[in-house]
Order: sequence, then structure tokens, then C-alpha cells
Amino acid sequence: MAISLRSHSQPRKTLITKSRQESTFRDVRFWLGLILILGSVTAGTRILGNASHRSPAVVALHSLAAGATVTSEDVSLVNVAVPSDVATISRVDDVVGKVLTQPLTQGALIVPGIATSDTAPESRTIALPIRAGHLPAVQRGSLVDVWVTPSLDGVAVPGPSTLVIKNALVADVPSENDPTSDTNISLQVDSSHVQPLVQAMRDGLIDVVVVAGAEQ
Repeated sequence: MAISLRSHSQPRKTLITKSRQESTFRDVRFWLGLILILGSVTAGTRILGNASHRSPAVVALHSLAAGATVTSEDVSLVNVAVPSDVATISRVDDVVGKVLTQPLTQGALIVPGIATSDTAPESRTIALPIRAGHLPAVQRGSLVDVWVTPSLDGVAVPGPSTLVIKNALVADVPSENDPTSDTNISLQVDSSHVQPLVQAMRDGLIDVVVVAGAEQ
């Protein structure tokens, strides 16, 4: 009697094929993961490298209004991290004595074009007397409005306070402000404002009001 034998080679071959497919799939995922990790490490290294690259640049030590003449006390040279396409000024002497064409905040970079050698030909500097306790927190480069309150010594009939000029640039302030003593500040103004300021000093008492946000 003939006995037929079944062959089990086909199922075994199928199992081997599936195992190879799964192994190949795992290999692909492994290499893709490795590529992503290497890419992330490379990008992170490049970013950190760029961040750690610093170069000397001139920055403002405090807020300055447009039109202010830069002095050595207004700026400093520091090492900063900036993109390669941002132009900076690397020498303090390149900006000292120049006039700002736009306002600067504390810590702002001074880039080419912000400071110019041009000065206003009609600009004048004038000192204003300020009574004890009437000088606000003001610094060089600030903008102020100037008010006058008529006094009995200057006019026949005293009247209310009036605005003399607006947005005057502070050119100099006392190094120390004693609220119990009279003091003065210097303003840089257009020549057309000199006469009304001088008249205001004769007619009454001067007060200056800081223009909020003018240096921002």
C-alpha cells in the first residue's frame, strides 16, 4: 500500500520570508532613527557654535534721544553674539562726537547709520535754573518739555504756568542731584527757541517735564 507523505517545506519557507521582512523593517527604522539623531546633534552643535561666537560691538549704556551727541560716557564696547549679516561698530571712537539719527534704548547696538557726523547748524546749548526739589529723574539724552510759572519779580500780574517749548533735548545734567539745593540743566535747542527760553527765565520759575517714552 502506498503511503503519501505531505511536504512541510512550504510553510517553513513562508516563516523564513516573514522573519526576513520583519528584520529588514527593523533595520530601516534603526537607520532612519540614527540619521535623525545624527542630524539633530549636528544642528544643535551648529546652533551652539553660532551662539558661542561673540564679537566686539558698541552698545548704548543708557537711553538716548534722537539728536543727542554721543560721548564716551554714553557707550561701551562689549562682546555680543549677533547674526553674521548684522553690521556692528567695533570701535568706541567711531561713534563718539557723532549725532544720533534715531533714539536708542539701554543696551541697544549702535550700528552703521545710526550715528552721523552731521550736526544741526542752528542748534544751541542753554542752561536752565531749576529750583530745589523740582528736578525730575532725567539724564543726558532725555527729552523734556519746558514750562514757566510767572513770578511777581518778572511780571506785573502772575498767571498760570505755560508751555515754553516741547521735546527739548537734555545736553547735560548735574552729576549729583541734591533735592534741597537749586541746580541747573543744559538743553540743546534750535536757535529759534533761545529767545523764549531766556525770556521765560526772566519772567518766572522754570520746570522741566520728562517726555514719557521718548527714548524708546
